[in-house]
Amino acid sequence: MRRSIAGILFLLSLGISYLLDQPLALLLAGLSHEVLTGFFLIITEFWLVILVLYVLPLALLIHRKKFAFLPFLASSLLIGSLFSFLLKAALQRHRPYETLSFFPVVYEISPAFPSGHATIAFAALPFLFLLFKKERWYFFSFAVLVALSRMYLGVHYLSDVVFGAGLGFAIGYFLLHIKECRKNDFEKEWNRQCTHIFTGTLIVLLMATGYLKPLYLVPIIIIGFGISLLAKKTNHAVLSWFLDRMDRPSNLPGAGALTFFIGVTITLLIFPAPASLIGVLIFTFGDALSTLWGKKHGKTKHPLNPHKTIEGTVAGVVVGFLVAVPFFPWYAALGAAVIAMIVESLPFIDDNLTVPVAAAGVLLALSMI
Repeated sequence: MRRSIAGILFLLSLGISYLLDQPLALLLAGLSHEVLTGFFLIITEFWLVILVLYVLPLALLIHRKKFAFLPFLASSLLIGSLFSFLLKAALQRHRPYETLSFFPVVYEISPAFPSGHATIAFAALPFLFLLFKKERWYFFSFAVLVALSRMYLGVHYLSDVVFGAGLGFAIGYFLLHIKECRKNDFEKEWNRQCTHIFTGTLIVLLMATGYLKPLYLVPIIIIGFGISLLAKKTNHAVLSWFLDRMDRPSNLPGAGALTFFIGVTITLLIFPAPASLIGVLIFTFGDALSTLWGKKHGKTKHPLNPHKTIEGTVAGVVVGFLVAVPFFPWYAALGAAVIAMIVESLPFIDDNLTVPVAAAGVLLALSMI
């Protein structure tokens, strides 16, 4: 429940921040002060952010011999940087001073959304909150100041910073959850579906920015099949560690991941963009949220599948619609979300193979009306 509330509050905050973007940017542009400018110019230095929130904590963890956390904290930096870079390249949002025509303190040549500084700063916080309880508010205060510096200096809107902070914290929380997973069924499902969301979103961003072609996924499927066979025959420590935290029981370890990539690849090969990309996003978010919401809050059995719930299906439709409606007419977005979640509930075929194809096909068909 806490995670659901946090997600809803984040979406509300993002919506409110978007409404405040331009007035707040203009207000801050008129508040320039020599002392504040000097302070924020230091705080915003990228090397200082990395030093305070990553290098120093990593050194302390090594000193305390908490080696198991090192790759996860480092991964939060790498994954946060990757998603920030790809989102900037895909969305191409202008900086505030480019749109509102004022003179900022500093100039940036890259797109604005999201704030890379905020993403990277907040990605470290879940680990720092857990591992440095006495110092955690110092780290949090520093991360907030980093985010504020980007707005004060005129290079980001409030929504750039809010989304970046939320994205970064989600990445850090997800990695920490994998590390500290209690291995009960729901927590494993949560890990699996969050991986589902991150992987699908990453594929779409790589496609949208031209860094990935559908056929590039074929070698990944082949390699993944080989890894699954290896995991079935041998008890490899690293593979077993991940499978214990994510995999559903099946004859082939990692079967869900394989069918996920197969379904996405087929969709991207068959349908043109943007229908294929948004279809994959409906699948990525709708399927994941319908499963998690259904398992946690579902009470009414689905008439098509006793293992699914009506509440889960409705949640998937809502999320799928919200993902698609910025890019397609409302009736196409709604139709694709509804059909995708009906297909997701069918018990006789793997939904990883059918849902993205169904979503993209319906989007393409209805958008032609």
